[in-house]
Amino acid sequence: YTISGVTHKSDSQDIGLFGSIDNTAVLKNFRLVDSTFEYYSEEANEKEAKIWLGSVCADMRGDLENIYSNALVISNGCRVGGIAGMPNGSKGSDGNLTTSTIKNCWFDGEVRLHGEYARYAGGIAGISMQGTIEYIHCLNTGKVSNERTTAGQFIGGIVGSDQNGNQNILIEDCINIGEISASDAIWNCVGAIIGGTSNNSGTYNM
Repeated sequence: YTISGVTHKSDSQDIGLFGSIDNTAVLKNFRLVDSTFEYYSEEANEKEAKIWLGSVCADMRGDLENIYSNALVISNGCRVGGIAGMPNGSKGSDGNLTTSTIKNCWFDGEVRLHGEYARYAGGIAGISMQGTIEYIHCLNTGKVSNERTTAGQFIGGIVGSDQNGNQNILIEDCINIGEISASDAIWNCVGAIIGGTSNNSGTYNM
């Protein structure tokens, strides 16, 4: 399936083709083309920690598989990914944190951050949070850039950052050949695969 021509500009919390999906949801087997998703708010500093933006899904607690996107993704808030804004486990029926997986996904568009409070950006995902997050056979050929002029950016070709020491993160057979850039402010973390990590339980097989 091909979905084309979507335009979504808002100052709401979750911006994407899907704002959020829960831990039972699976999105798969489609192309998202010629589309634009944009977050802008004059009060981005006050909302910064609550903004999730991704062309396919903003707040992702389920799975994504076999998805292509060449969307333009623009934001002056944080947690922005070409495919998903924030993959994030949630508590299952047994009380344990669930696993969220992004598999066989390809981003070929552009992620463009600007403004003082734009922090986390990645070609596939902006930031990984709690639970177990898996990136398997993913490709970024898109451009990821941040024009923020203050310190503290996390920019990656696959994922910008993971920021939860209790989670597990798996990056397996992922490739970035896109252009990754940030401003020349001090204390910026920019990587071809992952911008930065505070995680003690990661497996990186790239």
